[in-house]
Amino acid sequence: MGRLLLAAYPDRVAQRVAPERYRLPSGPLVRLVGDGPAYLVAPGADLTAQGGRILLYAPLDKGHLEERAEVVSWRGWEEGRFKGYLEQRYQALVLERIGVDPGPPTAKHLEEALRGQLPLSAEAQQVLLRLSFLREHGVEVPELSEESLLQDLSWLLPWTQGVRQVEDLKALPWKEILLGLVSEAAGPLERLAPEVLLLPSGRRKRLIYREKAPPLLSLRIQEAFGLRETPRVLGGRVPVVVELLSPAGRPVQVTQDLRSFWEKRYPQVRRELMRRYPKHAWPENP
Repeated sequence: MGRLLLAAYPDRVAQRVAPERYRLPSGPLVRLVGDGPAYLVAPGADLTAQGGRILLYAPLDKGHLEERAEVVSWRGWEEGRFKGYLEQRYQALVLERIGVDPGPPTAKHLEEALRGQLPLSAEAQQVLLRLSFLREHGVEVPELSEESLLQDLSWLLPWTQGVRQVEDLKALPWKEILLGLVSEAAGPLERLAPEVLLLPSGRRKRLIYREKAPPLLSLRIQEAFGLRETPRVLGGRVPVVVELLSPAGRPVQVTQDLRSFWEKRYPQVRRELMRRYPKHAWPENP
């Protein structure tokens, strides 16, 4: 009976996907009260009711449905993993699936996994902010932003050949990838918007680039000893903002004029810090 009804009602086949829940070939779920077979044909079904309801059915042998099925390949994300299958399908009903190597993801697959946001590391974000800083000051560098990068992810494909889970995308060398996209601007980027500054102590300190603001140099006040003038970027045109911290890492002063700080503010700061941190050296002329 099921085979005869399948010929007459090919769109009323249903596959059990949960207790009392069946899926139709077109995709919707319908309800059957009580325990039913794994496959059935429902010539009597109320599809106008909320969720749909099976009123009259006959059991269907899976083998009869397989006679009308086709084998298709499928690649996509399942629970954060990139998987591939060969599927035996009757429209939206998956009768059987065998796992296969999915191969590398496409740009479309990457778009689905990233969901509109690149998992950029802090260092990679700084590359974009450094480029933005240069553009704000009239330096011709590539127009690179997270929004523009997300419009077409084909640039990312050479780096994702071995990606098999979403976590692999987070672990990509994003800073290296972005610098590779702007290789021609690497010279101006490093010369005019350097990633780090060399301090008088010989230590290298990282600059923090920000939107619509000068770069920030955050360092403990002892690290600034010997730094008479405010460091500058953009060929000496833009002074950085210097955030001076106590030995405990608390802000002491934020300034773009170090010379003025040493001459006017430091004597008072020195007296306060000597009381709080007597084990540290506080020279009169740092």
